[in-house]
Amino acid sequence: MDNLGLRLDIRTIRVGYFSYIERVALQIGSDVLEFANDVDNYLLNGVVPTGEKVSMAGFEVRKYRRAVSVRLNESAKAKIDFYVKDNGMPYFNVDAGGTDMFEGSVGLLGDWETGRFIARDGMTVLEEHEAHALEWQVRDTEPMLFQTIRAPQYPATCLPPKKMLGKRLGDSHMQAQAEQVCAVQNGDFDNCVFDVMATRSISAAEEIIDIDAAATK
Repeated sequence: MDNLGLRLDIRTIRVGYFSYIERVALQIGSDVLEFANDVDNYLLNGVVPTGEKVSMAGFEVRKYRRAVSVRLNESAKAKIDFYVKDNGMPYFNVDAGGTDMFEGSVGLLGDWETGRFIARDGMTVLEEHEAHALEWQVRDTEPMLFQTIRAPQYPATCLPPKKMLGKRLGDSHMQAQAEQVCAVQNGDFDNCVFDVMATRSISAAEEIIDIDAAATK
């Protein structure tokens, strides 16, 4: 990233037995883009950008009907896309476009190259998901990328969702639907099925793959 540095933070909301991403904030250099499932009211450095040409840290920001895209390398199609989803849970995708620009990146989603859950020391492998999530909670020594501050903030720890109860009425039918839908997605099958079962919504399995498809919806 031309030594500008890149941070991508998420803010989640707990709803019963699951949590979902409410807002996403991207920082490149000193510029911050904040997205909350609304292409017309995304923020750039705290304000809704105007004008036909928008950029952050020298990179073009494109607004589509249902997506906002930060173009990092046009020839390689490297980009970070933020999508509107009808279920109110914004979706984002980081695409290196076959380049090595994110090499060495690590965080809540794991090590960029291997996907392993790595602690902040860059060496310790964390096998337990909840421990890994708490490890990557934003610290009070790190920049606050969101315009509003909301509890809990470190050193207060994030609270996990409630544990899912046992089988509920209709679970077998819902699971069959989930497995059918998730089988055709380009993501983690088990996590996809879990998302559907927790939210009780097949739409949780929807995954947008191409920015052009999002632009026409």
